[in-house]
Amino acid sequence: MGRSSRARQIARMTIEWEVSSICHRWGSVMATITYPHLIETAEGTPIIEGTRIKVLFIARERLAGKDADAIQRLLPDLTLGQIHSALAYYYDHQTEMDEEIARRDRMFEQRKAEAAESPLKRKLKDRGLIP
Repeated sequence: MGRSSRARQIARMTIEWEVSSICHRWGSVMATITYPHLIETAEGTPIIEGTRIKVLFIARERLAGKDADAIQRLLPDLTLGQIHSALAYYYDHQTEMDEEIARRDRMFEQRKAEAAESPLKRKLKDRGLIP
């Protein structure tokens, strides 16, 4: 085991011992997790700080099979750190984010169906102007 590896192991054991010791003395401890590079909008939507890119968009790209490098090629203004932070947020909140994605997909399909039968489209079909 290399020196830096051994140092990390000792540091990890020290942290685990300290957390264990605190939990033993004071009961459960509530940890606060922060995600660098992310902020929440006034509506509570997580976005990448300094942009308008939603974590949900990054999550959708990941679900579509893209890895962090492919997402960065799609959004070259983002750093890999920003992308990984967004993905960490997604994985930590996967259930609720997957529900939000499903909700948005249903809403999109509903609006698409409604637009397919608009009064204008019906009128243009009746006049033979569109198929």
